[in-house]
Amino acid sequence: MAEKKRFERLKENDPLVEELASEKYSWWNTLVALSHTDKDINIQVRGSYLNVYFKMGNMLKVGMDGRKVVCQTHYKYLVGALENAYVDLKTGGDHLSVKGPCPLVASLLEEKNFRLVKQNMSTYAGEEKQIQSRLVEKNKDTLLDAEIAFSDHEDLTNSEDGNTRIDLANYDKNRDVIVFVELKQIFDARLYSGEINGQIAKYVAFADHWCPV
Repeated sequence: MAEKKRFERLKENDPLVEELASEKYSWWNTLVALSHTDKDINIQVRGSYLNVYFKMGNMLKVGMDGRKVVCQTHYKYLVGALENAYVDLKTGGDHLSVKGPCPLVASLLEEKNFRLVKQNMSTYAGEEKQIQSRLVEKNKDTLLDAEIAFSDHEDLTNSEDGNTRIDLANYDKNRDVIVFVELKQIFDARLYSGEINGQIAKYVAFADHWCPV
C-alpha cells in the first residue's frame, strides 16, 4: 500500500532553520524584523524552503544547496530606472545587440534598492494580490498558509507552472476547522462563467484526498 501523502513543513532541526538561526545571516534577521513592521511583507514556511512575500509577490525563495544557503528572486524586480525608457542597439554585423548593460539592483536590502524592488513588485502585484496581502496581515493569528502549492495532477493543476495554488488556508476557531479561501473580486468574469465552481469542486477533491474526515 502506497504511503499516504501529507503536507511537509520545515522543522526546528532542519538544516535551513538551524543555519538561519546561527546569527551568521544579518540579512535574514533584517527580513524577519521587516515582516513584523511592514504589513505588506510576510514569510511562509514550505516543505524544504521559505518564501518571503511582498504584497503576495514572491520576493525571495530561501533554501539550501548542500550546506549552503541560497536565495532566488525574479529578475524583473531588480531592473532599475533609466533616464530614457528606450535602450540603444548596436546595428553592425549580423545581429542587433544591446548597447551597454541594463541597470540591475546589486544589493537587495540597501535602502534605495529595496525601495526600488518594492516599487517594481507593486507594479506587478495587482489589486487582488494587495487584498490578499491585507488578509494575510489581518488574520496572522489564525492563518496557516498562503499560496499553497502542490503538483498532484489527479487533484488540480491550475497554474502556469503546473502546481495548484490555493490563496489562503485559515483556521476557523468557531467551527474548529481549516478553511480554504479562494480570493476573487466582484468584477472577475470567472465568478459568473461557472469556472470558479469547477475550481472550488477541485479544492474539495483536494481536501478529501489530503484531509479525509
